[in-house]
Amino acid sequence: MTVGDWDSTEIIASQNPFASQGLFMVFLVFVPIVMLSMLISILGDTFDRVTEQQSRVVSKQRMQVTMHVEAEVYAMTCCCRKRFDAWIRPRWYPRWLHVLRPRNVETSGAGGEWKGRMHKLYNKIELHGLQTTEGVESLGKRMEQQLAQANEMSQQRHDELARELGIRIKAIDDLLRQSSHAATPPPTPA
Repeated sequence: MTVGDWDSTEIIASQNPFASQGLFMVFLVFVPIVMLSMLISILGDTFDRVTEQQSRVVSKQRMQVTMHVEAEVYAMTCCCRKRFDAWIRPRWYPRWLHVLRPRNVETSGAGGEWKGRMHKLYNKIELHGLQTTEGVESLGKRMEQQLAQANEMSQQRHDELARELGIRIKAIDDLLRQSSHAATPPPTPA
């Protein structure tokens, strides 16, 4: 579809041709952009991986060349072994090899897998997800505390209003009793 293999009559014959044509144009513009973006990110990730492994590969090749040269030198000096062991070996070829590694080099995970941009991005997303989860949990706790306080205040206000209403009802009852006693004539003696 992105290479020009489409039938425009189907788009025009749809129920809403203007919306269909608009969506089709948006598709034609954005899909190649997204595909090129994916291609660039894949190439950039591969370049990062190669750049990271470059020093390791160079060291390995140097070691292989050194071992090859040592083997050739050893083969050449086998005929004069005594002289080689006495004079050349102690100076140029020590009995042990010191390997120095910097302390701040990150070790890759299990299996020696490469960790590139996507791994860093995944770690950042995971970290922000944990922070968001902690934030939501703390917000939930604060809301529960505020809700408990609001319920307590509401219950106190309800109790106050119930007491006040009880006092007013009692006052109205007293007034009604007084007015009913005053309104009824005293009984006449027979």
